[in-house]
Formats: sequence, C-alpha cells, structure tokens
Amino acid sequence: MALYGIIFGSFPALSVAEIEAIIPSLKLREGKGELWSVSQSAVLLEGPSDDVMIDLFDRLGGAVRLVSVVFQSLATSAIPGQLSKCLNAIVWPRPIFGITVVGDGRGGITPLMIQRWGLELKKEFRVSGRSSRFVFDKNLILSAAQVKKNQMLEKGGEFVIVGNQGRWSIGTTLAIQDVDEWAERDMERPRRNARRGMLPPKIARIMVNLAGISHRLGRGPARCGGNQRHSGEAMPRPESAGSDSGQARMTTILDPFCGSGTVLMEALQLGYSVIGSDVSTEAVGDTKQNLEWLNIQCHSGPRAGIQKTIVDPRIKSKDDGSFNLFISDVRSLAQKLPPHSIDAIVTEPDLGPPQGRLLSSAREIERTRTQLASLYISAFEEFRKLLKPGGRVVMSLPVWRVGPPHTQLIYAIKDLNTIKGFKIIPPISRNLEPITYHLSPRPTLLYGRPEQFVWREILILKTV
Repeated sequence: MALYGIIFGSFPALSVAEIEAIIPSLKLREGKGELWSVSQSAVLLEGPSDDVMIDLFDRLGGAVRLVSVVFQSLATSAIPGQLSKCLNAIVWPRPIFGITVVGDGRGGITPLMIQRWGLELKKEFRVSGRSSRFVFDKNLILSAAQVKKNQMLEKGGEFVIVGNQGRWSIGTTLAIQDVDEWAERDMERPRRNARRGMLPPKIARIMVNLAGISHRLGRGPARCGGNQRHSGEAMPRPESAGSDSGQARMTTILDPFCGSGTVLMEALQLGYSVIGSDVSTEAVGDTKQNLEWLNIQCHSGPRAGIQKTIVDPRIKSKDDGSFNLFISDVRSLAQKLPPHSIDAIVTEPDLGPPQGRLLSSAREIERTRTQLASLYISAFEEFRKLLKPGGRVVMSLPVWRVGPPHTQLIYAIKDLNTIKGFKIIPPISRNLEPITYHLSPRPTLLYGRPEQFVWREILILKTV
C-alpha cells in the first residue's frame, strides 16, 4: 500500500465526512480502513494504486488535490534536501514546477523560504542540463487555475508540503480539482433560479457521497472531463445496498425537492439512476432542461448514467441509467412511488423566504421555522415508506444565526427525536471528533460563510 494525501476544500468537516463515507470502497485494510492521519487541511491514507486513488478523488466534491506522498514526519530543516530527491519524478525536458504548503499554521514556513527552495531546485535542474520555470505564490498555495494555466501536471510537477502538529510530509500532485468544469456546471446550465435556493454543485456532490452507497472503484472519471492529470474509461456503476457483486444493479437516488436539479446532476455524474420531483411545475421543467444539457455536455450521445428523460407521474424505478421526473407535493410521495423502492434520498428542501440580517426578527424566524419543521417532519414520514431497509436520507436544512456575534444557532428541527423511524448517523467517526470544525453537537454537519445569516445543517439519517 502506498501513502496518499487528499487536500480539503473550504469546509474541512464536510471533506472528512465525505471521505469517510466513500472510503469503505477502497477496502484499505481487513478492518475498518481507518484514515491514517488527519489535520485541519488534509488527510493521509493508504491506497492500492494511483488509478484507484484517482478514481476516488474524482468522485469527491470536497477535495482540491490528490498527492502521492513520498516523505513523511520531517522537521522543517529537512524539507529542502527531501525536495531535491523528488526531482527524479519530473521527466519533462523543460519542466514547469511549483510548491504548495498546506497544514496547521504552516509551521513557520515563509514565502521567502519557498522562493529560496524553488531557486535551489532550478539550480539542480540546470546542473542536469535542463532549464526550468518555477511558479511561486506569496500565499504559499498555488490555485488550481495556476496549476492548470501553467500545464504544471503535464509538463512538470507540483510539490506539496503537508504539515500536521509541527511535522511535515512531502508529495507530488497526482490530480487537482477542475475548477472550470465545476463552474460551468454551476453557471452555464440553462436554468438557474435563486428563489428556489442555490445549492453549490460541490456541496451537492458531497451530500450524494454521504449517502454511503458502495462503489467498486477502478479506473474512470466520475464526471465528464474529469480532474486535471488523467482521463479514463467509463465509470463503474454503483451497487445497490442489497445486491451481491455478481448481480449488481443500478442504485436509485430520489430528490423530492429537485429545484433546478443540482443534486440529480451530481448523482448522474456518479452513475446513479435518479428520480426527481417537486411541487413546482416550473422546477420540474428547469430540472429537465438542466439534465438534458448535462447529457449534451458530457457526450454527443447518451452515456452511462444519463440515457433518457422520462416525465411520468406513474413513475417506476429503472435500472438503465435513466432519470425520471414528476410533479408532486412531498407529502403525497408514497402515492406516486412503489414502497421500499429507493436506495437513498438526497435533497435540500424549501428553506423558507430569503431573510436578511436586519430584516428578520426572532418572531419572524420562529414562524418560518415552525412552518418548515412541519413540512420536514411530514416529508420524513413519506421517506420511511419509500426507502429500502437501511436506506439513508441526506438532507440540508436551514440554521439561523442570531445574537451578537451571530453565534447562537436556531435549528429548523429543534429536536431530532421527533423524526420517527430513523436514527442519526454521526458524520465523522468518534476517533476523529477532536477535529470539530463545522460540527454540531447533535451530531450533524454545518456549513456557511462567516458573513451569512442563514447557514445549512446537513443531516445523515438511516431507517431503523
């Protein structure tokens, strides 16, 4: 087993939870396959091969880099000498390279130190008869756009220095998040509607992965275009929780508040069959346009996971990679779908009216919360009828931040015990709980930016 590093995005708790949900597919050890080391910025873990790890990375929404770790547990003084030993990995005749530093406090590494190390590496390239170009960023982290623009992964390499509790690991970047593709899927899709919420595609991808449905990992990108560095074959289809490896069938994910189809787009990219519904005729139409646009963007013809559109209220779960859309109030879903036919439900429901920091009184918040909580509890009653035994719900709900300095949280569902027939799944395993960034004590995940008045709470629940 080789050692790899996955560098987190903006919300580390979501990244760790996502990796833990999907990591059983790796079968890293005969035991639980636990993560090797976790910091505020990255996780180190063992993996069987570059291809398998690239496939894992390509499925993630909360990761920005995949690193092949070469050296570990180094003191700061040992970094320059070990960096020079990494040069053999760069075979391009005129290499373009850069250095990125991530970690807890970055351990006193300064921009001047990075510049000095980069110049020393340039000298070593010159001694070997090769001219080179060093790409430097004073913030110590090269952006994905910088790496892509300079063709660093094709014509050189990026060295990544990962810090944790005063010690350092060094590796080379295998793959990096394709920011252009994520932006295209978010901003260029034909239908966007801020009134129905703007769930970011990366958060939607994380939520789909939190459903914990098994994949058989192998070579192949999770989305059309893939990440920088690699291309691959068609992605293996996810297995249903109840199927054995010899008779794997397509897994069905339902989004009963489909809005503009963000969750369904990400689920299709991962190879699931999807069903979407919404009480709004306009929302179902928007979703249909966006999913058909996604099909065109991925290929000129149908691809595995996105094959055809069916708009039919007499919905039946398909195993052929299709998507099916229909109009329905969530409180009558069980009348439209066969009982216990859904593997997982992933959704962001109606979040209520937009509320500004200065416009929302405590009374207004409580009135909105009460109305939404009633809708959500009714939705869970329908979900219980539709999910297969052991099926999961991953649901994003509003959290209002009140009181100076906006540290008091008002949850949409105050008491999670009112959700009958489900149990809460802790998003991060107990041995990682000291890493408490964006974790609530309920236990659930929180995400939002400091300036935002309304955050999101992501619940993971399983039928009992």
